[in-house]
Amino acid sequence: MQHETCAAVNAMNVAENLDPAGGGMQKPRRVRGKAKRSAEPPRTLRARSAAQYLDLSEATLYRYRAMGPDDPGDHGPAFIRVSHNVVLYEVSALDDWLDARKLAMIERNARS
Repeated sequence: MQHETCAAVNAMNVAENLDPAGGGMQKPRRVRGKAKRSAEPPRTLRARSAAQYLDLSEATLYRYRAMGPDDPGDHGPAFIRVSHNVVLYEVSALDDWLDARKLAMIERNARS
């Protein structure tokens, strides 16, 4: 398999964008409106969506974040702080947290 040189690739790109009427390069088309959503679910959720996903209140998620990992109380799911007021949760981390809570409940009920 032969590799195309950068010059050859650039020449092909220029040829594809030439105006058929001979007026030079075509302007790139702008797409207006909403971007297409992929069929794949989002990998991260903001706090409000994560709370809905877990069927918890936003205040509960906030309390879990405020406790921190060293607090002996209940720990919330892992989160990513993007900025002061933006917190993201990976859907996989939410699922893992739910599974761990289910397992803990099963073990607790088995001891009773």
